[in-house]
Amino acid sequence: MGAWEQCHASIQMQASAARPSHSVTSRARQPHIRSLALWLANTLTLLRNDIEEYDKVLVRNCSMEEVVQKIQEGCPLWKVRGVNKWFQRHYKVDIDNMCLVGESKKWWSPGGGVGSEGAENAVPLVEITEIREGWKTDTFNKVSSHTEKLKEKGGGAGDEPVLEENKCFSIIHGQGGRDVLDLVASTEEERDAWVTGLSHLVQSVKALHEEKQYDVWLRKQFEEADKDNNGSLNFSECCALLKQLNIKMDKIHAKKLFNQANTSKQKRDGEQVLEVEEFVAFYHALLKMPEVEKLYKKYCSEKTGLMSADQLCAFLHKEQGLTDYDHSQATKLMNEFEISNLKDQGYMTQDGFYHLLLSDMFDVFNCNHQNEIHQDMNQPLSHYFIDSSHNTYLTGHQLAGESSVEGYISALKRGCRLLELDLWDGDDGEPIIYHGHTLTSKITLADVLRDGIKLYAFEASPYPVILSIENHLSLDQQRTMVKLMKDILGDMLATDPVPDDITVIPSPEALKNKIIVRAKKPKGSEVEDDDEDDDDQDSIDYIDSDDGAAQSKKKPHKPLAPELRQIVNVLEGKKFLNFQDAFETYKCVNTPSIGETKAKGLFESYPDDFLKFTEGHVTKRSRGSVSRELLSSMKSGSDVSSILADLFLSLPCAGVE
Repeated sequence: MGAWEQCHASIQMQASAARPSHSVTSRARQPHIRSLALWLANTLTLLRNDIEEYDKVLVRNCSMEEVVQKIQEGCPLWKVRGVNKWFQRHYKVDIDNMCLVGESKKWWSPGGGVGSEGAENAVPLVEITEIREGWKTDTFNKVSSHTEKLKEKGGGAGDEPVLEENKCFSIIHGQGGRDVLDLVASTEEERDAWVTGLSHLVQSVKALHEEKQYDVWLRKQFEEADKDNNGSLNFSECCALLKQLNIKMDKIHAKKLFNQANTSKQKRDGEQVLEVEEFVAFYHALLKMPEVEKLYKKYCSEKTGLMSADQLCAFLHKEQGLTDYDHSQATKLMNEFEISNLKDQGYMTQDGFYHLLLSDMFDVFNCNHQNEIHQDMNQPLSHYFIDSSHNTYLTGHQLAGESSVEGYISALKRGCRLLELDLWDGDDGEPIIYHGHTLTSKITLADVLRDGIKLYAFEASPYPVILSIENHLSLDQQRTMVKLMKDILGDMLATDPVPDDITVIPSPEALKNKIIVRAKKPKGSEVEDDDEDDDDQDSIDYIDSDDGAAQSKKKPHKPLAPELRQIVNVLEGKKFLNFQDAFETYKCVNTPSIGETKAKGLFESYPDDFLKFTEGHVTKRSRGSVSRELLSSMKSGSDVSSILADLFLSLPCAGVE
């Protein structure tokens, strides 16, 4: 008897017990009986819902071993690459090689090799940076929008599965997290199994010791060097691989270590060869440092060649100056960095000693400063260097590349605090982002806010994020923009007006976890060009089709919606004319954009004024002039290298370290 049948029988028994005897059949009791029947019907419905939910919980609460086993066996998933690009593949996790692999009719490569589909069907787990549930990538946003339009028109999705958000997930991988694999499972439970299992395996891989992670990378290099896929490398092949890895060596010494590493004594065509684990041992043997060995022997036991907790204490006191460390703290270090079981007996080997010295604790930089903010963050915002991005939405060519939410996610995950939003009217009444007057693709503001900024704004840092708005919107779509920002960002959006008599801009600490809108607020009939002479960030807006020369397309500001004016507070864009005008008319919240060439000239001509001004005002310096001067130099035959060297000189600014 199933769970539902058991509950149904139990309720029937309870109902029978509660039913009045046959001797009580007066009409006065009939309303009570009807109420009981109604109660029973409602209870059965609620129990049915509870049991269905319980069944889901059972599926989702499978042991991690069962989940990993499921994704190891694999199942068919739809790979989504575009609106009309759906491919069904059999995906599974190859535990031996720690990678996600895909199987199609064209190829099968369990070792992560490249088939007709390319390398994207083999994703090393160590390269997975994130696993997202639902529709949180550019591709899913486009496909879901297309599907909704088809539904409105009464069309179908063809042979593809119905796109439901609770069945979709995305795997972000590759260098900088720029590669995306969008997948659709057949059920929500199947999606959950993949997300849970993959997340667990990825965390396990990343939880490995740094040296072990390096070994994973070494194994990958070994596999790539193994051209004939026989699982081994001879001495010449090992030397060629080591040369690629920038390892300089004495061949006689290397040959000796090679022979020592060949513990299996395996040969191929009469030559000794190393398997992958032997190669890893050979590699580490080459990197042994005599200085460290000498230091270890100085403090370890002469008889056993092992280091005790007391001997480690002596090293920490005398060599490192860590006089506060005692026996118990030294034991903790041994338990953390010693790999062998000898740590259970209170000893550290030379390998464990190496691990200790290579840890963050013994880094030349203060490890506490790597993970924690140690500077004073209560100074005015203008006292700090702000990590900024240019054309954040572009992931490729500035004139014909892809606009992507991933650009914003990548910038935020790396700690960037200023993002650019180049906003234009969309056809559907919704603002879009792209590089105006170019061939770059378009993305919606809603997708950027929902899938990028809201989710990742404060992942790398709690300090404020600045949205630098280039406003090309009509009044109606300006209002739509403000509504989207308020609805999606909620309390994160800084909407409180600043006092009229404000003299000092707030500090990063005061603006923690806030998103600031930076935009211009022209007054009355005042108009300014978006592409100012002193702001070269968008000096190349489009390419003239006749001669290929870069052109600058300037348009005056459109009227500013009152709703937008209200959310521009802490940072208000204002054109920079000269220092005299700035000192007389600027408020502390006014923030200019100054092109690199002009900024360099101002600093060289008026260094004191430049430092005084930038100390009191957040100043955005852009580098767009590189493109324009480089084009001019190509036409005139000037020395391009000298121009680039000059332009990439960094400008000092007043700031607090």
